[in-house]
Amino acid sequence: MAGAVVLATVLLVAGCSDRPERPQPTPTSGRPGADLHGKRVADVRTCKNQSHLSYAPGDPVPDSVRLPSPLTLPRGAAVAGLRAGRGNAVHYILGADTGTCHFVLGASSIHISLGPTDGRSGVRDVFSPGGSAYAARYGCEYLPEVARLSPGGDCTKPPGHEVTPLSTGVRDLHASLVWTQPNTRSDVWGGVPPRYGTFALFVSDMAQGPAGRSISCSLPDRQGDICTASLSYFLAQVGESSGMTEGDRRRLTQVIQTFITQHQA
Repeated sequence: MAGAVVLATVLLVAGCSDRPERPQPTPTSGRPGADLHGKRVADVRTCKNQSHLSYAPGDPVPDSVRLPSPLTLPRGAAVAGLRAGRGNAVHYILGADTGTCHFVLGASSIHISLGPTDGRSGVRDVFSPGGSAYAARYGCEYLPEVARLSPGGDCTKPPGHEVTPLSTGVRDLHASLVWTQPNTRSDVWGGVPPRYGTFALFVSDMAQGPAGRSISCSLPDRQGDICTASLSYFLAQVGESSGMTEGDRRRLTQVIQTFITQHQA
């Protein structure tokens, strides 16, 4: 299907060797093993390159990051970061602290995962879906504004996918929430079917191309607050470069929380 999420191996910059994973930082509270849940500041793990291809590493990621208001770190959550190239901004991903963070690179895309190695749960972040043509139509099944710009493409919403468009408050920044049942083989997750229901957020910034991105969270219902924080943090990072206000960020966090709560058993 055109525009489907394909979690494939990709290449960013060839010719440089992969750097070793940095040791985990001491918790920001200064107390080893401190519980940071409910705090605005989170320790940052380093994502490891899982590609067979090498890439040019960027500057080290910070040891800690302050989450944007109104987010705090849920119990059992962790934050990881990736800087794709020297001088570039760090992209953060929030998920359950029982998983590991890795990324897969290809010709023009970056996929980041934070979760168990079996690939059936956790958080998956399509930081860059592919080349400009693919990114332009990415998510057209879930974003009506993108579908209108993709004549002739297959932008039909897949069966069993519930879609709720969002009003971001930012002109030319479009977003939709998507939900699928547990054990559903879907382009929203990719690979093996996830064992839990999947919540996804697709966005497209029309001012930049358009340029599509997405994040998907598949965790037990008891960790719904982690999915809420994960999708909200992703949207806050996208919105930061688009001029999203704090008021809209708070409003959308509440909308995301309500959407997730409504689909829990």
